[in-house]
Amino acid sequence: MLHHAKLRYSSVIILLLSCCLIHVQFAVAEINESGLCALYTFVPFTNNGTSATSFLHRGGDASSNFGFDHMAAALLAMQHFNDRNSTVVPELANYSDCSVYFDLNNSKFFDSGTRNHQAAQALVAQEDQPCAIAGAYNDMPSLDLGAQATANQYAHVVYQAYNLRLSSAKFEPFTSQVYPSMNELASRTIDYLVEWNRTNFTAVLYPTTDLGIQQRELLALELLQRNMMYQTIGYLDADTIFSINDQPGNEELVAMQLVKDRGFRTIIIAVDDSLAEVPRLARAADQVGLNNGEYFYIFFGLMDPELLNTSDPQIVKLLYGSVWINAIELFLYRNFFNLTDPFAEALETADIDFIERLNDMNPISRGEAGYISAPPKIFHDRFRVEIGSGFMYDAVMSIGIGACLAQQESGLPLDGVAHQNGIRDSNFSGASGHVEFSKGNPFAAGIRNSTTVSWGALNLLPNEETNGDVDTSIEHFTVAAIMPAATDMENQWVPVANFTFADGRNVPPTLLRDMPDQNYLSPELRGLSIFLVATVYISSMFTVVWVFLHRSHRVVKAAQPMFLYILAFGTSVLGSTILCFINDESYGWSAEQLGKACISVPWLITWGLMIIYLALFSKLWRVQKVLQFSRREIKILDVLWPAVLLMSAALVVLTCWTVLDAPYWVRVELDPISGASIGRCQMNDMVPYVVPLALIMFIPTVLTGYMAWKTKDVDDAYTESWWIFILFCVQAEILVVGAPLVAILRNVSTNGKIMGYAILFWILPITALSLVMVPKYMAYWRAENNVTITPKIRGRHGGNVYVSGLGTAPSGHEFSSKGNNDSQQQSMVEGQDVSADVSGILASKSNIGFNDALLDSQGTAIASNTTTARATTSDTTIEASNGERLQNATNDAEDGASNV
Repeated sequence: MLHHAKLRYSSVIILLLSCCLIHVQFAVAEINESGLCALYTFVPFTNNGTSATSFLHRGGDASSNFGFDHMAAALLAMQHFNDRNSTVVPELANYSDCSVYFDLNNSKFFDSGTRNHQAAQALVAQEDQPCAIAGAYNDMPSLDLGAQATANQYAHVVYQAYNLRLSSAKFEPFTSQVYPSMNELASRTIDYLVEWNRTNFTAVLYPTTDLGIQQRELLALELLQRNMMYQTIGYLDADTIFSINDQPGNEELVAMQLVKDRGFRTIIIAVDDSLAEVPRLARAADQVGLNNGEYFYIFFGLMDPELLNTSDPQIVKLLYGSVWINAIELFLYRNFFNLTDPFAEALETADIDFIERLNDMNPISRGEAGYISAPPKIFHDRFRVEIGSGFMYDAVMSIGIGACLAQQESGLPLDGVAHQNGIRDSNFSGASGHVEFSKGNPFAAGIRNSTTVSWGALNLLPNEETNGDVDTSIEHFTVAAIMPAATDMENQWVPVANFTFADGRNVPPTLLRDMPDQNYLSPELRGLSIFLVATVYISSMFTVVWVFLHRSHRVVKAAQPMFLYILAFGTSVLGSTILCFINDESYGWSAEQLGKACISVPWLITWGLMIIYLALFSKLWRVQKVLQFSRREIKILDVLWPAVLLMSAALVVLTCWTVLDAPYWVRVELDPISGASIGRCQMNDMVPYVVPLALIMFIPTVLTGYMAWKTKDVDDAYTESWWIFILFCVQAEILVVGAPLVAILRNVSTNGKIMGYAILFWILPITALSLVMVPKYMAYWRAENNVTITPKIRGRHGGNVYVSGLGTAPSGHEFSSKGNNDSQQQSMVEGQDVSADVSGILASKSNIGFNDALLDSQGTAIASNTTTARATTSDTTIEASNGERLQNATNDAEDGASNV
């Protein structure tokens, strides 16, 4: 779009230069020896083919044309200069010896329009050359005229425009401007925001045109220099958007929605073509809810008077209570300081000859749009003249005084270069204040010194009719504050009237932006998290109660109840981790309290996981030791020493972490523009603590896996090898998928992060508990209902050696199995039933009891004639065939029982 805008203006300049070359052959304009200067003046009588609406007077009034007052100001300036009338400009008395005069007979006025090239077309059509050009009031015609002035080398003075090209010695070397630069306008605009303490969170909306991008850069620079938080949002030029009946295109809607999403309550609208852009923005603001009185709008750039006379309720709603910062003339604020304004008084007292000449020089024909037939007392009957009239007066006066200065320097005739230099050397008190131009800066050549201009904050408000009703149109404005020039109050805004904001109050909206999204935990997710913790507690409690009630049943005895109690406790500890994440500031918790919850997280995770896996490891290790037929009792304490060592190591690391560099609660700002933040537990340097803890927790996991593999051929009555392997797979998959997801959501969404934590620390304990206990519940049910399944190898009856501390051998193969241990050899006994013999031998040879839930009475070895009778001692196996196998099996069983 920037390329499009630059191409458009470049094309216009090339076209104009070509036109100038064809029509005038680059003739150099000059003021000849007669000293007569034929001035061509361009003012906006029309706006897109209709009469230019007045800022100050209701549409429909015969004297309400905007450009007519500007033409009157220009004609007044020419007459005052010719008469050396020092009423408005005291310095004219110093130029009595100047022989330069405006040629009123050959000077002409033209309709410049506002957003077209009719000014350039009118100038090219003239056969005679002007001595200089005054105008225009808008950027597009001013740029066109500046290009022609450069081509023909005559002086050009603009009385209001914003485009920075007009102040560039490179682009417009013959153009000067009595209106201050857009740089100063940006500075004064931000100054006014500071007056209302709107020092942060400002949104800048701008069209992506050549001028719009310049506006964006200048405003952003001012905001940045003052360390104010801001966001710039561009939208396509209204002329390029396909829309019907001025409905907003996607660009305006997207721009306004972005402003709303950011939450900024102070909005600067930079306008290029205000008549096209503001209606679309007003409709977009209405759709997204940005005109409800809670926002403060500032308009930056030239506002078309027609907008202030609209009856469109959406436009009125957007403009109501807004402010337009603009350089203003003395007549707009003279009453506030009891000042006299000789310029306004001169117009108000203009004689009939002046009015008649004004009507004669009117370029608009009777009956055409913009035509005005001024009555004799047109200015006397008005409250005030139009905005911009004072700047037009000073533009014409600078051309005359500049010619006098150039004559003093080089005499007559004068070429355009000498005339232009004289204009920039002029220094006088005019209708808009003291006029002098900057020098030496190629990027601000011929721009008026900003310290000589007064600025006004114009409060746009609906007009109250005499019947007390509020009109739906914004017709007038109130000058709410003045920044006067050349006084002790320079660069200070002076309130002169109460400012009325969009909500009808005299104070701005309380909030600078919407309350930012703090990403607090939602009550629904908090309730769900508490429910998940409750299911973990209930499951663990159910396990403890069920094991206790059935502790004498052979299934529970074989499962070693003490380790099941420990397992249930570990799952409760791990599940409690969820409780550390379900609170934030929205639930009344302080940062200190939340910090303590953060400290609890590594403790609960470490203890929970270690208790679970150490319980499983110790349980399996005890089974493995028993089935080795060692010659001593295998007590619970005999297999707990690894757990004690590992948990002691974890205790040391956790204590150091807590004391030396404990986690703490912090709220991190996610988006400095919108202010969105998220609360989380922060750790300064967790590597020295997390790495040792991870290694410590990894050891019992590996040990549990190893012991599950060692006991994979032991009946499920004693071991859960198969289910532990499933547990490893499930929990590994959960960690691989869940941990990165939670890490990603950690800085994005509290609800997403807590949901991830809740699911993660719910599945881990629930899977551990269910994959261990559900098989026990099933085995219990099968035992009670005599349901048979395929048996295992070690520790079963029906063929192989069965070791049991239960009162009787299990019936119906009630314990499941999953194959043989290939690393061990088997002793086969075929053709005979030796159950009774082996049982008798074991009964007579051994009366050693197991002082635990696994083997708490006499060991019994039973072998059948179809399967293996095996007793393992130090991984040594014995084989026998036929007749010898019975005796060998019997001896092996005796040795095993003796070892027990």
